[in-house]
Amino acid sequence: MTYRANPLPISDLVIGNWYFGFECLACDTRFAVLDDVSGGQRPLKFAGDALVQALCPHCSVDGLYSADQLRQFQLTDAVD
Repeated sequence: MTYRANPLPISDLVIGNWYFGFECLACDTRFAVLDDVSGGQRPLKFAGDALVQALCPHCSVDGLYSADQLRQFQLTDAVD
């Protein structure tokens, strides 16, 4: 099963806030798909063979990501 995730708009991201997202398969730039309301305290855990399809907001490549590629991160600068 494949799920579509819409990346959070870059202009809406706040330096210092925590997010869940992926590293683009093409440009290796991190992008967010979910706010981390736990502030980095609780990781999301997914299991199974589902894929997430997401369009990188930096280079516009539409990639397929597995659940284990989801990363929890704190935004440290404007181009993170």
